Amino acid sequence: LGLLVFLHGHGTNYLFVVHALRPLCDRLRLCLVAPTFGYGNWEAPGGAEAIDRATAFGLAAFDADPERVFLAGLSQGGAGVGRAGRATPERYAGLIFVSPEMERGVLGSPEFLDGWKGRPVLVIQGERDWNVLPRTVDAACELLEAGGLRVAQHRDPDAGHFLFFAKLDEVFAVIEGWVSRL
Repeated sequence: LGLLVFLHGHGTNYLFVVHALRPLCDRLRLCLVAPTFGYGNWEAPGGAEAIDRATAFGLAAFDADPERVFLAGLSQGGAGVGRAGRATPERYAGLIFVSPEMERGVLGSPEFLDGWKGRPVLVIQGERDWNVLPRTVDAACELLEAGGLRVAQHRDPDAGHFLFFAKLDEVFAVIEGWVSRL
């Protein structure tokens, strides 16, 4: 079994998200850890450390394969994905950003780019997202691609910021296809 560490966005860590992720995790043979970090300000002091502790917990509790650990973040959880990816790139087999906040200062840092060069990143977003503008995600993806990362993108032309909630089957199919190609 592998491990999916899933970071919530602003607000709270809704229990239904854990239940919603179960079919995906079952199909991909992944255990799930979904830590909470206050309001979801993963960029705050201690955010990356909380993600590292949650990942260590999942690896130990489930005896998960350390070569099959994926870090995913929804909305503001994307800030946590970037920061944890920068702090401990060796921990993760791939990063998944969904309707993501993508901090270019973090993602463009030498630590992040050196740690992820040639490695896989998936970005999923709706073209009608008014919370995280597509142009900001485009700029972050261009930065990652220029840094040598293997960036896969899925853009739904009809979806907004809540793509994860409105089109869960689509999001799961994209993630499943991406993981199967790794």
